[in-house]
Amino acid sequence: MPNIEFLIAAGSPPTSFTDAVASVHDRSVLLVDGWTNGRLDQINRASRDVSKLFDHIVGALMRARDDIKNGLRPQNQNFSAALRAPAGQIVTPVTSTHQAGVLQSGHGNGTLPAGVAAAPVALEQTLNKIKHQNEAQANFRIDRGRHMLIICANKQNGSPDCVLEFDVQEFCRLCQAAWDTL
Repeated sequence: MPNIEFLIAAGSPPTSFTDAVASVHDRSVLLVDGWTNGRLDQINRASRDVSKLFDHIVGALMRARDDIKNGLRPQNQNFSAALRAPAGQIVTPVTSTHQAGVLQSGHGNGTLPAGVAAAPVALEQTLNKIKHQNEAQANFRIDRGRHMLIICANKQNGSPDCVLEFDVQEFCRLCQAAWDTL
């Protein structure tokens, strides 16, 4: 079989914000299909370089937010509203035991910590937590055909901050909607 990595542009940086969002969305769909059908090769391809894509998305939206706050871009109520849109669930404060539980459940079985109340989290806070996530403490699950990503973030001093859960495809939709207001 010929090399098909060119189909997913493995290793290449995104050329635009929209390309990065579309690539994360498409990879999420591939991951769901691969996990559902036991295709480890497909899961590996879908997961390759996703952190670079997330970095691109988060960086672009946070720079736009900061530019507006610093007067480098005009005020934009639609963008501000898009950043306030609900984007997932968060549990905070948490302990290191809560965060360790994200991995202990096994790959594909990630959940928020049991017995701790979760709260809705806005897109802006989700972006911030993704930016500061501990990549060694992440998991996922497939929930009714949707790719749910569970990440842990720490405070600047390294102590546990939160466990966050969001639907990757919905995250992509929300990010593109925010970008489209700029």
